[in-house]
Amino acid sequence: AGWRVELQENMPGMLWMKFAAIAGPAAVNAATNSVYEEMRTLPETRALIIAAMEETLSVGKASGAPIIDGTLERAINAMDNFPAQGRASLAKDFSEGHMVELEGITGILVRLGRETGTPTPVNNALYAILKPWANRIQASFQSL
Repeated sequence: AGWRVELQENMPGMLWMKFAAIAGPAAVNAATNSVYEEMRTLPETRALIIAAMEETLSVGKASGAPIIDGTLERAINAMDNFPAQGRASLAKDFSEGHMVELEGITGILVRLGRETGTPTPVNNALYAILKPWANRIQASFQSL
């Protein structure tokens, strides 16, 4: 069928790399209501995203995932290749008032950080910033 398949020896590590490449950028994207190009090129937001990625990989490592050298760089490279004018589905859901997956992305990361004793101050802050908005969206669906 023409499908290209890439086998991974370190599937848990690869999944945590993908989680790092998605979770940090998605939360920052939602919190800033920007597009990828804008948040990637501003030094302040880029540093925030990279710090969130580092925390994600630290949680993965503390959870027992084999995080190998170069994983952070691969996550950053993945983010750098997101469409310039694109936005994360989490950000779109927030701005359009749809049910959001905050608990399944940033929320679970914060909880796993707590459970493993891994500090996640950046992700904690992003979660705290987005949680009231997520609650308002959820309440609007419950009132229907």
